[in-house]
Amino acid sequence: MYREKIEESLLKAYYSPMFDPIEGGMFRQAWDSTLKEPLYELDLNENIQLMYLYSIGYKYYKNPIYKDVYTKIFLCIENRLKADNNCYINSISPLGNPSDCNYYKYSLTELKEVFKNEYKKIAKALGMDIKANKSDYQIISNTPEFAFISDQQVTKLKEIRKTRTAKLTYDSRSTIRYNTLLAGCLCQISKTDISLGFNEYYLYKAGLILDNVLDNKNLKIKNYSLHDYSLLINSLINYALCTRKEKYITKATEYVSYTIANFYQISTGVFTNTSRKTDTIMRRREGLTDYFKFSANSVMAKNMFLMYRYTGAQFYLDVYKQMLYNIEPQLAQSGPLMTSWANELLTYLNFKPLKNRKEANYLRNLKI
Repeated sequence: MYREKIEESLLKAYYSPMFDPIEGGMFRQAWDSTLKEPLYELDLNENIQLMYLYSIGYKYYKNPIYKDVYTKIFLCIENRLKADNNCYINSISPLGNPSDCNYYKYSLTELKEVFKNEYKKIAKALGMDIKANKSDYQIISNTPEFAFISDQQVTKLKEIRKTRTAKLTYDSRSTIRYNTLLAGCLCQISKTDISLGFNEYYLYKAGLILDNVLDNKNLKIKNYSLHDYSLLINSLINYALCTRKEKYITKATEYVSYTIANFYQISTGVFTNTSRKTDTIMRRREGLTDYFKFSANSVMAKNMFLMYRYTGAQFYLDVYKQMLYNIEPQLAQSGPLMTSWANELLTYLNFKPLKNRKEANYLRNLKI
């Protein structure tokens, strides 16, 4: 029953106006739950999480459609959200009312002009109403029929968009948290997708992002929040596990030490959102619950567990256990706002403590 519901939801989002079949990528939200009218906000954070979600779907259900989804999403991120400095920007949105944005829409008139006798086939593949007024711009939708549209025809559809007068606004900020979140996601996908060349390709891209961050040229690692550090550490650990490159676990260890020294509170057993160097009390509240992203503390808990598995150092396990002990009373009352913590609790209940560092080295070589 659960599998059917999960697959139904994954396919519903893909075969809807929320997914752009022309340039890839999912839009962040729609006007209502029917998903028939997207607001056309292309958000980096949301698309990274969707990449990860569909890669997990592919891992467990082996549906090639899910692989197609996360591949197209990443191509969209590469083609539309990548800046000149090799960082990735936050988002692209319509300027003004999303309903008036014709960039993503098509009319039957322009399709007929470009595709001649094939325009009805193209229109149906885009979920358009072929009986509508030919000059009206229509919201398009991804459909199963779109899989039969040729690459050449997709290129022509992209060319039509280049003629649009609709203006888009770019949030050109490049943040530590979303760039490193992308690197971590690519590491996870590299372990899911082992088809020819893709394993190395995703790891290569993840390495470029992390090196860009560590080189401190375009993104500065200074005075950032717990979310930034937690995701950076997590990406470094995962990349080290995938590539066995000690440089990255060394960096992860440095940032873990910095984060513990500046964010960890012994009195509460959890991390604060900002460094203790920050004087504002409101800014030091612990972020424990999940909303549209995992809480920074749950990511740090995972980091502590991974560092223990990688190094065998008992200290990391002690911090991990203390964090779970402190959060456990809230789990039953918080429902979906604590899903990441519930996952960590299941991880803890199913793991066996390492006997020694030699065992840690063995697990490290297995790329856990």
